[in-house]
Amino acid sequence: MQIRRILTLLFTATALFSCSDAWDEHSSRNKDVSNQTIYTYLQADPQFSQFVALIDEVGYKEELTSSKQITVFALTNGAMEMVPSTFLADQSSKKTFVGHHITYGRNNLSNDANAGRIQMLSSKWLEVEQGLIDGLAVLSSSQALLNGFVNVMAEPVLPRLTIWEYVENMAPQNKHVDYLNSLTRLTFSPDLSTQVGVNDLGQPVYDSVFIFRNSFNDNIADLSSEDSTLTLFIVEDQVLNQEYQKFWRYYRVINGTTARDTAETKMRITRDYVFNESYSPGNVPAMPVSANGIPVAFSDDAVVESFKASNGYVYVVSSAPVEVADRIRPIIVEGESPEAYYGLNTERADAQGYLRIREHASGGHDFVLDNHIAGSSQRLTDGLILPAGFLPSIQYRVYWRAINDFRTSYRYPSDNELRQRLGTSAVMTRDPVTGRVTRFAPPVYFTDFIPVTATEYSPNSEEDEVFVGTVNFGSMRNVYLQLVPEGVSTHHMAVTVDYIKLVPVLN
Repeated sequence: MQIRRILTLLFTATALFSCSDAWDEHSSRNKDVSNQTIYTYLQADPQFSQFVALIDEVGYKEELTSSKQITVFALTNGAMEMVPSTFLADQSSKKTFVGHHITYGRNNLSNDANAGRIQMLSSKWLEVEQGLIDGLAVLSSSQALLNGFVNVMAEPVLPRLTIWEYVENMAPQNKHVDYLNSLTRLTFSPDLSTQVGVNDLGQPVYDSVFIFRNSFNDNIADLSSEDSTLTLFIVEDQVLNQEYQKFWRYYRVINGTTARDTAETKMRITRDYVFNESYSPGNVPAMPVSANGIPVAFSDDAVVESFKASNGYVYVVSSAPVEVADRIRPIIVEGESPEAYYGLNTERADAQGYLRIREHASGGHDFVLDNHIAGSSQRLTDGLILPAGFLPSIQYRVYWRAINDFRTSYRYPSDNELRQRLGTSAVMTRDPVTGRVTRFAPPVYFTDFIPVTATEYSPNSEEDEVFVGTVNFGSMRNVYLQLVPEGVSTHHMAVTVDYIKLVPVLN
């Protein structure tokens, strides 16, 4: 028992001396370092009395007396008088405001080596450069203190709204803004809810918590994120109307026009007005590329209003057109990414897929599905399923690039002509757990059987493309292409493809 007490005393003493030694070592290695902490430095100077009182009130004193390295952008009493009352309306606002003047790390802004972005304790990021933070001048900087620096401010650094907060609270009321806000829903949050039991079916029962979530922020671009640097164009009503009239026919969910079609079209249009760059006024390119990869025409003359947010910029614009050909683009479906081999007797494992390395193939690979059934008149599969993605309601001209350099079948080569055809197939069933397709409908063909006569790829891929037919989608859909070998009499035949190209026919 006595030994344990002695050991405890020794550990405590060691910890205290270690802490003291850390301060002493820091001071001894930095002869110009003051023996004051940031808090004692501020408290000793009456010009910071109001700022110090606010630090005490919101509970940051302990942080500013700790051994963490911190930089404070301290407000003089004169600067405190400039703070709008809305930023000090309640405890939460006050803590955010004070935290917006504190950051971890040592940032002496008399030295331009610290230029860049820094994250404040408010969670917001600010631009700093020599003598400036968020564009505001630093009056002076303290000598190095025990736990960091103090930069003296003549005016407050006010926390800015995020782009999303601007959309919710300050943006002009128009169709674009109304659409973005309409995507906010009260949503059940399993992470915040507590399970209190199970029902008769064995399903969990929650003490439910619901929160507001916005599907644009969740699925397109998070305009509320402080860790993002974005630009948002908000278009005026006539712009949204013009773009809608230009594109609605390509985004029909069913044949005809419904509220669902309108919502789909608006989503497709508005998502291309978000950019993964923070473009300051005068620095927006003439053709910025959206986060979705679509170029949008921009002119400074079209800017009606601008707003600097904590995570980027917002421009209300009277013009921001997108060309149809830039949004409705050709689709390349690579052969090396099949969804499935699909057909009659796949459990026999006689169908064999070959991912082949070929120098001039797209991406360096092509794909062959060998379809042999020894001693049978029945072909093994109905071919190769290739996912083409979610495609617009439009007609496409279809091409494939394929070679027969293996004499029709890898395992049983012959001199028969290799012939294959192409169709579309719809999903019938999916695995309820994984979501993977487990059954496809029979294909709807849009080509005849077409021979594959090329035996090698040329360096120019377009020279090898063969036009095979057209396909028309009357509504938007998730498209699967089915590449099928010729019939029963040629059951040894394979299917082969480098890629399939769908070129939209634009009006």
